[in-house]
Amino acid sequence: MISIENTNARIPETMHYPYFCGRFAQKITNQDKLGLEKIHTQAKSYNKSKVREKDIRNFIGAMSGDTTKEVFFITSTFDDSAIKKASDAHHTIILIDGSKLVNLMYQYNVGIQIKTVYEVKELDNDFFEGG
Repeated sequence: MISIENTNARIPETMHYPYFCGRFAQKITNQDKLGLEKIHTQAKSYNKSKVREKDIRNFIGAMSGDTTKEVFFITSTFDDSAIKKASDAHHTIILIDGSKLVNLMYQYNVGIQIKTVYEVKELDNDFFEGG
């Protein structure tokens, strides 16, 4: 597992979100090309403090009336009450904490550089068979 701990990870100021302000970004995105489904996203950079239920409640309150799905990205973690509030919501809320965010970035090669690629070789038995 990859960890965000002991890093100075934060949301880059160059992020192309229409409502970016310091350590906070918010955007409503079309899930499909026709805009039939919309997803409300927020990304926040927290130091070491956990995100609380109040933060999730505010996130739900900021949701546009035409969205039923939300994704909340943070660089720290969620406390138990925040996780419960998100799971009890009447619409879908996906919580992505710092650890999960880094693992997703690693999995999809976002914001990382490949330093070394190893080549694994195997003997080609067909080469040595007479023919």
